[in-house]
Amino acid sequence: LKTDVYVGRIFVRTPQGKILEFPEGSTPIDFAYGIHSKIGDSCVGAKINGRMAPLSTILNNNDVVEIITSPNCKGPSRDWLKICKTSSARSKINSFFKKSMKEENIKKGRTIFENQCKTKGVAITKLWQDKYISEVLERYSFSSIDDMLASIGYGAITSLQIFNKLYKLYKDDQIEELKPKTLQEQERKSKHDGQVSVRGYSNMLVKFAKCCSPLPGDEITGYVSRGKGVTIHRSDCESLKLCEFDRLIECTWNEERGSGFVGAISLTAENKSSSLSNISKRITDSKLSIVGLQTKTNSKNQLLITLQVAIGSKTELDELMNKLKNLSCVYDVFRNE
Repeated sequence: LKTDVYVGRIFVRTPQGKILEFPEGSTPIDFAYGIHSKIGDSCVGAKINGRMAPLSTILNNNDVVEIITSPNCKGPSRDWLKICKTSSARSKINSFFKKSMKEENIKKGRTIFENQCKTKGVAITKLWQDKYISEVLERYSFSSIDDMLASIGYGAITSLQIFNKLYKLYKDDQIEELKPKTLQEQERKSKHDGQVSVRGYSNMLVKFAKCCSPLPGDEITGYVSRGKGVTIHRSDCESLKLCEFDRLIECTWNEERGSGFVGAISLTAENKSSSLSNISKRITDSKLSIVGLQTKTNSKNQLLITLQVAIGSKTELDELMNKLKNLSCVYDVFRNE
């Protein structure tokens, strides 16, 4: 019966004969903190059964353990967290770092957060504003900015968690600034407003980038232009790589099909007069209108045609491109980047 009750437990003694109970696998570090947190914090060594032993030594049942302390000890090592077995010892070690190394952790936390902002390409001054900070402190139950930075420093919370929360608040503020606030601003809204939701908000002041001509059905990303609303790009648009990261914003289509859009495509075809007429006929047969056309010859003496077509969605444009590819005079059809 005794064997069953105490399975997985060991009993060790102090030199004075006091018996302490620990889980199997415990070390002198667990023993030291089992006596008192001050003993653990000032521990510099241990004797097991009268012999010096490493602090990583696994204790056995009935061992006599003596903890050696020093008033000059600077405190526990972070490596002890990997050595100790009991949650009580880990908690007391973490508490030591939290309290006695707060100033160091504050500096470390600030550096870690600044590096996080640099990695994301966002200026820290845009996020480090009182109205955002106060909300984050309340969200994570921090009493001060120093407590938050110290928590980042000793690893209780990640810098990415704080960054994401501050960045969301910053983005939401930008959206509020983009909302039309007067009747005059409402009248300035473009014919495409309402077809795109900017980070969940509809009826924002938007315009569509001419560099990539996004269509309903494309994956899209918005770029916040100062005083000009949001410019909508295809997510794979090369222009976005040159934009400031913190001014990019999530966007989605409200409808799968729209009106008044222009799809831009290019074709390479045989350099014959009949090629252009065959291509134009195929487009008009599809009940679509050409709104722009440019032609030139390339180095292979092929006809390079750039077309702009009034279209309603990416699906319609894909269908048109497939029809044009089936023409015998056409070598290739691709969408303009």
